[in-house]
Amino acid sequence: MNKIKIIVIVILGLNFSACYYDKEETLYPNNFVKLSDTSTVSYTSLVKPLIDSKCATSGCHDASAAGGVKLTTYSELFAKKDRVKVRSIEQKDMPSSGLSSSDISILQRWLDQGAKNN
Repeated sequence: MNKIKIIVIVILGLNFSACYYDKEETLYPNNFVKLSDTSTVSYTSLVKPLIDSKCATSGCHDASAAGGVKLTTYSELFAKKDRVKVRSIEQKDMPSSGLSSSDISILQRWLDQGAKNN
């Protein structure tokens, strides 16, 4: 009985010691944008590519979104910026595949900076 307890404790100990946290920028260096405290987030170079790859995809928020929210242009995104903030940053239920912390930082900074078309 003691041997079984020892084996169980060792196995559990090994399982728990294998858990660790990685930094997103280390795991996905090509998909991570590190913003400095003074970085200006450009709609053209950072926000639009993010929206195009995560939100304005076929069947979601693209031109085929019959009756739904379209996010293919700056004006469409700007008109829905408050909804995007709630769903993508606060509730984190859009897009359904989720956003990385880097993506959320980009969107949050862009919104904080006035959601300009630059």
